[in-house]
Amino acid sequence: LIWGVVCGAAASGNFTWSVEDVAKSIVCMMMSGPFLTGYTQTINDWYDREIDAINEPYR
Repeated sequence: LIWGVVCGAAASGNFTWSVEDVAKSIVCMMMSGPFLTGYTQTINDWYDREIDAINEPYR
């Protein structure tokens, strides 16, 4: 995922190795972990809601 950010930015044609572009890439790399973790947990909760209603009805 980390290298995917740099590869995608380089493939866009707008990426230069300036301090600003590298800083944006680093911020994107650092934020992608928490965002994707939250997204996958939300998807997991959505698809497991029937099972969770049986296993933990008061949650």
